[in-house]
Amino acid sequence: MEKSRPGYGRSRTTPRGNRRTAVSHDPRMLAARRVAEEFIATRWPQLAGVSPSISVRQAAAPDPKLLARLGIDSATLARHGATHYTFIFSGTHHTADGAEAPMAAAVTVDEHQKVVKTSVTR
Repeated sequence: MEKSRPGYGRSRTTPRGNRRTAVSHDPRMLAARRVAEEFIATRWPQLAGVSPSISVRQAAAPDPKLLARLGIDSATLARHGATHYTFIFSGTHHTADGAEAPMAAAVTVDEHQKVVKTSVTR
């Protein structure tokens, strides 16, 4: 017998709001996107030209009292607390037997236009 669900629950396929950011005209984000697109074009050419989904992660700043107690300078913390932009490129690639398989590559770029992390699923 199937368990009944209350009417206020969310199914797993329900899209969640604020998961992806809207297209922004922030110059730092646009510069980071160009870096990510160039990186994708050189490493995975089958994903070149794909429009990525974008996720922005802003580092959380600790309480100033805590920083003073630990003896950490806010300038030192600012270098580690930069904004990171994650670009996810989704497409397909051809396998050895001729079939098409989904492929996704994620590139994380910091606000100084340096690639911080990459990952790919094949």
